[in-house]
Order: sequence, then structure tokens, then C-alpha cells
Amino acid sequence: MTRWIEAAIFSPLLRNHSAMGTRHQEPWIFGEPTLSIYRKYLQLRYHFIPYLYDLFAQEAQNGLPIMRPLVLEYPNDAKVRNLDDEYMVGDSVLVAPIVEKAKDKRLVYLPAGNWINFWNNREYAGNQEIVADAPLDTLPLFIKKNTLLPWGKVVTHISDASDTEMTFNLFGDSGTYTHYQDNGTDFKYQDGEFNQYAVSVTDGVPAVTLVHHGFNAVYQHVYVALADRVVAFSFDGNDGYVVA
Repeated sequence: MTRWIEAAIFSPLLRNHSAMGTRHQEPWIFGEPTLSIYRKYLQLRYHFIPYLYDLFAQEAQNGLPIMRPLVLEYPNDAKVRNLDDEYMVGDSVLVAPIVEKAKDKRLVYLPAGNWINFWNNREYAGNQEIVADAPLDTLPLFIKKNTLLPWGKVVTHISDASDTEMTFNLFGDSGTYTHYQDNGTDFKYQDGEFNQYAVSVTDGVPAVTLVHHGFNAVYQHVYVALADRVVAFSFDGNDGYVVA
């Protein structure tokens, strides 16, 4: 079950079911280290919720799924055409779960571009296979270099209340990202009641702009996490953000 939660943690719909009359599979039934590892990946999912929500918003417009086979993003790469044990989350996150019993490492194929190991920030060139260490508590996870990702807080549940701040983590040296926000409860976004934020880092200088302002509950504070510092922005009351 530990490997299952790691493999499935980015699924659009995430549930852990068992049928009546079968063995219970709540994580605490298995004790440690299963419980702590399970909690680790649930917390990871909460961090990624804003990114997943952005992908859902994009899917409503372009039909592209949240979980994607690598061939969808790299159709000209012959090495990914029959690759069925890795997947992409959007176009910037690569997941290579352990799908064989008792394995603590695996070959991971990285397509074109440079890739950053999520856990230790080690950088790899693409178009090659690497050996990824994967002890029981580690899901091989890679972020494409020069990617900005929204980073949600760890919470105990998703609230109807709108977030008042958001953090964006930079993986690499520069990047651009468009972030989506609505009230999360109804279809008013179809009438324009949503916000879109343009976040960028160029030559080490971050910038945040509210490019569509249709939803009142804008982020009052935005943080951009670079390799050496975190830059804080405050909403200026119009459509801009200034360094706090």
C-alpha cells in the first residue's frame, strides 16, 4: 500500500478503498513506517493542490489530462512510445513510481531538457536513463528545470474559504507561470469570475501581475521562493504587486 499511495498521489481523484469483508487498509492498520510515509505523501499532495487545480482549469479549456503519458508531451521521442511505468503531471512534473515488489531503485528515462530531482535538487540532462534510488519512503520525482510551481500549505482538508496568500517555488534559474484562482464552489468562473496571475523570474528578479481580475478574493501576499531567498510581494489594491 505504501508504494500504491506514492504511485497514485497525483491522481486527479485520490481514494483508498477496500470492499466489505476484505482486509482493512487504513494506513494506521499497518503501523510504522507505513503511517508516517502515508502522511508524508498526503502532505505532498496538499502542497501540489494549487498546481493540480491549475491543470484542471486548463483541462476545461484544452482537454489535456492532468496525468499524461510521456508520449503526449514528447511525441517525437521513440523511447517513450511504449513507456508505461512513468507519467507526467502537466508538462513539468515527471513521476517514476516503483511498481515491482521489493525494489529500492529503478531506471528512470528522462526526456529532452534538464531535470531536477525533487528531493535533493540534483540536476540531470535529459534524453538518457538514470538509476534513481527509491527506498520505501521515496517516490522518484523530477521537475523540469526552469519551472515555477505554486506551492500550497499543508492543511487537514480543503476549505471553502479562499486563500489569502500563495507561494511559488522556482526550480532552476528562471521561469514563467500562469496561475488560476476562483471560488472553488460554483460555475461563476464561466462568467469571468476568476483571477489569473502571471508570475516570472528573469535574471534572478521575480515579478507578479494580476492579469485578469474577476474574483474579489485576490491574494494579499505572494511569495516567490528562489534558490537563495524568498521574495515577498503585497497586493497594491489595483492589479499589481509590489515587493513588500
